[in-house]
Amino acid sequence: MKTKGTEMEKNSRENFETKPGFKKGDNLRFIADYLLKHPGSTMTEVRRALCKFRDNNYHRGKYSTYFAKSWIPGNRKSYVDAYWYKREGGWYLTLAGYGLATVDPGAKLV
Repeated sequence: MKTKGTEMEKNSRENFETKPGFKKGDNLRFIADYLLKHPGSTMTEVRRALCKFRDNNYHRGKYSTYFAKSWIPGNRKSYVDAYWYKREGGWYLTLAGYGLATVDPGAKLV
């Protein structure tokens, strides 16, 4: 009998593998590009744009771990304060976050 976690992980991997053209780190680069083009965006705005980029349906909590300061599954490093930070309700890039960005600030994004 499979556990729920194993089944969810399997479905997640299968879903990712069926979408051609995505590479590891694409979500981080997309968020950095988005925040470069739209500084001060809310977490919801960034996550909705990421869902659109990934061709996924948005739901509350989707991709929220990119903006979580604590609880990260697998004890991975938190991206908050490393690549982006929150100030007065909006998110902004850190210097390391600018290094992730791959677009010209004048380029058109979502």
